[in-house]
Amino acid sequence: MKLHNGNRHYVLAVMTAAVIALGAITHAQTAGQRGGTNEGVGIHGHWVIEVHNADGSLAERREFDNALIQTTATVAGGNSAMAGLLIGRFDAASWGFRLATSAAQPGSGPCSGSTACSTLFSGASLPTADDEAGHPIPTGSFALSGQVQAASDGSIGWVTTTLGSHGVSTQFSFSGRDISPAIQVRNGQFVQLTVTYSFS
Repeated sequence: MKLHNGNRHYVLAVMTAAVIALGAITHAQTAGQRGGTNEGVGIHGHWVIEVHNADGSLAERREFDNALIQTTATVAGGNSAMAGLLIGRFDAASWGFRLATSAAQPGSGPCSGSTACSTLFSGASLPTADDEAGHPIPTGSFALSGQVQAASDGSIGWVTTTLGSHGVSTQFSFSGRDISPAIQVRNGQFVQLTVTYSFS
């Protein structure tokens, strides 16, 4: 689904609010866990990747879940992004994705000889349900979608979602996953993906 600028800003704002709410709940439940009475709260990322031939036929389909990437000395992870969102230091300006041969080869992939398939998501959706007064309320999940075309034969063995923020030069690697066996992609094929984040 293509979004106009106004709708895109609305969706990004609600997504930011959802992450902030999640962090607040997580903090409260972490404190409660010290007393042994509450369960933890999680953020879940579910991927669907489809590889299509030039004629539109489906070549391969994969579904899997991923994990929040933790910050290291060389990577700004999703936990840092959430911390910045919670105190209002960052905003969720742009969501993107990166498809590579492996985590150890982040610049590899089928989109060119030496560059990973890396771009912004082109679509976003925010499921809602009406409350008693008829006002739409987010149901607790949002989905991001995008597509790239392979410029060479290659494989996808590592996927990452990225988060960009206004006023921050660092791009956060939000969540990711190794794929085994790797997805084989041929020159000219289209890779379509949807990532759905939910909270529990």
